[in-house]
Amino acid sequence: MKKLRELRLKKGLTQPKLSVTSKIHTTTICKIEVGKSKARLNTRKKLANALGVKPSELE
Repeated sequence: MKKLRELRLKKGLTQPKLSVTSKIHTTTICKIEVGKSKARLNTRKKLANALGVKPSELE
């Protein structure tokens, strides 16, 4: 999910900071960003909420 990385960087967040805000483990965020794992709906909702965007904007 390349868009996740773009949005995270645009907000000035590191993976660890996004991890704390979203309550998603840093390893999971990393795997999603590099395409090794797909984010489940609940995970997308948490990440989107932490970034202040709609879940659909992460795709």
